[in-house]
Amino acid sequence: MKKYILAIVIVAAVMLEMVVAVQYFLAQRGIKQELLEKAARDMEQSQRVASVKAEVESAVRNIKASVRSNLATPDQYYGIMTRLVMDNPHIVGAGMAFKPDYYKEQGKEYLYSPYAYEEGVVASLEKRKVIKPQMRTTLLPFDYTTREWYLKPMEDGKSLWTEPYMDQGGTHIVMCTYVEVVRDKNNYPVGVFYADVPLEDVS
Repeated sequence: MKKYILAIVIVAAVMLEMVVAVQYFLAQRGIKQELLEKAARDMEQSQRVASVKAEVESAVRNIKASVRSNLATPDQYYGIMTRLVMDNPHIVGAGMAFKPDYYKEQGKEYLYSPYAYEEGVVASLEKRKVIKPQMRTTLLPFDYTTREWYLKPMEDGKSLWTEPYMDQGGTHIVMCTYVEVVRDKNNYPVGVFYADVPLEDVS
C-alpha cells in the first residue's frame, strides 16, 4: 500500500513540475510576444514622430524665403503665417520674433512679434485635416527675448525643437515649437521664425 501511495506522490510531483514548466514556458512566450508587440508599436510611433517633425521642418524652410523677402514689409507676415497654419494640419500657430528695435514703428516696447494661430485647436489630427481652422492674429503678449526658443537660435544660429510647454500666446495648449533663424541680406540674424505643433502630434 505504501508503494502505491509513494508512486502516486511521485507521479503527482512530476505532473505538478510539468504543469509549472508549461506555465513558465507560456508566460515567457507571452512576455516575449508582448515585448515584440511593444517594440513594434514604439518603432511605429518613432517613425510617425520623425515624419511629423520632417514635415514641419520642411514647411517652415519652404516658407522662410518668403519671410526673408518681406523684411521691408512686415505687415505681410500675418498673411504668410496664416497660410502656413492653414496649409499644414500639424502646425497650429506660427510667428516671428524680431530682435528689439528692429522695427521701431511696429509692436510694443521695441518688440515686434506677429503671431497667427488656430483658435480652439481641435485635438484630433484627423479632424484638423478636414476642418478649416478659425484663424486669429496677435502680437506676443510677453517679452520673448528671455525665452530659450528665441535666445539659443539667435546666439548659435541653429534651428531647434523646444521641450513641451504650455502656450501663452494664443492656442493655450501643450505643444512643442520648431524654430529657425531669419537673416537679412547681409546674413545677419534679425529674428526667429517658428511653428507650433500640438504635443499629441510629436509624443
